[in-house]
Parts: sequence; structure tokens; C-alpha cells
Amino acid sequence: MIELIDSLREKAKKFHSILSDKEKELIYFNSIQNFLLYIDKFPTESEKKEVIVKIEYYFIQIETDKFSFHISEKKEILRSIINPIAFFYIARFNFKYHGTLKTILFIGVNIDIFLLFIGVLQACYYIPIATVAIYLYWLYVEIFYARKNLVY
Repeated sequence: MIELIDSLREKAKKFHSILSDKEKELIYFNSIQNFLLYIDKFPTESEKKEVIVKIEYYFIQIETDKFSFHISEKKEILRSIINPIAFFYIARFNFKYHGTLKTILFIGVNIDIFLLFIGVLQACYYIPIATVAIYLYWLYVEIFYARKNLVY
């Protein structure tokens, strides 16, 4: 088991030096690196084995160029690989989703526009409550979780 984990970490180091930052973002490579940091801390061998199998599948997909680093494949990678792995890490280590600031602000502004149309923001003196709340949550995750690599 330890040899498998070490081989996965070696693959991660290899790909870390090969891939550009944009490619890493498109295939959620930083999430995989964070998962590998905590893989030794699983209390049961069965969970550890399931995570190892999924991470191995991820690296096989990269090695065989199944991921051609297009934005269209990003959802597929998230749905088929990252989310099933993240389920274990959320349950055991309290991992948090950490989106980009641009995405967080986009979501917040869209919610605030909706709230403006239905009249909620008029009652709140036009304070963008959704944007502020989502930004504060993002800041909380950034300060308390991202620095410990407890994000995916």
C-alpha cells in the first residue's frame, strides 16, 4: 500500500513539472495534490484503497491523453473523478470546496440581481447581501482551510 502511495506521489511530482498552471487548473491537479497529502491519514484501509484506485484512474487518464485540457472536459473530470474522491475527504478531514474569487463574485452578483428583481434588495437598502455572504465564506475557507491544503 505504501509503495502505491509513493508511486502516486512520484507521478504527481512528474506532472507538476510538466503541466502549465492553466492545464493544472483545467484538470483539477491541485485538488489531487491536496488529496495525496492526506491519503496516509485515513483510518480504514478500505477507504484508502478506494481513494488510491480513483487517483490511479486519474493519472492513467492523464497519461493516455484522455484529457486534452479543454474546458469542455472540466465538468466530466469533476463529476467522474474529483467529486467521488472529495466525498471521502469531506467526511474524514472536513475538506471544503474552494472556487476562484472570480467564480464566487460572479455567482454572488447573479444572486443579487435576482434578489433585486424580486424586491429583497430594496428592503435591505440595496446592500448586495449574497455577494458579501459568499465572499465572506470564500475568505473563511481561504484563511482557515486553504493554508492547510484542506481544499479541493
